[in-house]
Amino acid sequence: MMLALELLGLLMIGAVLAPKSALGRWILEPTRRLAGLTPRKALIAALSALLLLAVVFAAPEMLALFGLADLSMFMDVLALSLLLSAGARLVAARDAVVQAPRRVAQWVRVARRGRHRRVRTGRRLRPPSSDDTDGAAWAFA
Repeated sequence: MMLALELLGLLMIGAVLAPKSALGRWILEPTRRLAGLTPRKALIAALSALLLLAVVFAAPEMLALFGLADLSMFMDVLALSLLLSAGARLVAARDAVVQAPRRVAQWVRVARRGRHRRVRTGRRLRPPSSDDTDGAAWAFA
């Protein structure tokens, strides 16, 4: 750090001693422009520089906060999806509980009907007319 300050001091001394050289014009031109600076503009420039430094030094923390924001959004979406799936399961369970008595009643109705079935007559069903009785369908098997 000290070496940089010494080099800067040497550059300033060289610019002051030789203002017409390229080095002198390169260093003294900004100082001439800064000489016409009003106090208000100087204050705004200083605050802007300070704000820029604050942003530069706080950049890692800002990136970490952005990462936390992404993580928190992911966790929010995960929690929301879990709540929605749990809600769907609860609705399905409630529907099953509501429909259980109806199913039992239907089973009872079917069971009662089964007891009072009519007796079949001894008549056999005839096979459809397309069936062969001589077993010709098995000839190619």
